Amino acid sequence: EMFLVLVAVGVFAAGLPYLGMVVSIALLIGISATASHEFSWKETAISIVVLLVMSELVFVKGLELQFPVWPKFLVQ
Repeated sequence: EMFLVLVAVGVFAAGLPYLGMVVSIALLIGISATASHEFSWKETAISIVVLLVMSELVFVKGLELQFPVWPKFLVQ
C-alpha cells in the first residue's frame, strides 16, 4: 500500500515535464487510490476532476507557475 503511494509520487515527478499537469495528476491520484481498501473508480474519477480544477486555478492561474499543463505531443 505504501509502496503504491511512493510509486505514484515518483510517476508524478518523472512525468510532469513530459506528460503535463493533467495526465500526471490523473496518474498520481489513480495509482495512489488503488492503495486504499475502500477503492472506488467513481470516487477516484471525482477526485481527479476536482483536483485538476483546483490545481489549474491555484497553480496556473493564481500563482502563475510555469509548467506544462498538457502533454508535449498535444501542444506542439
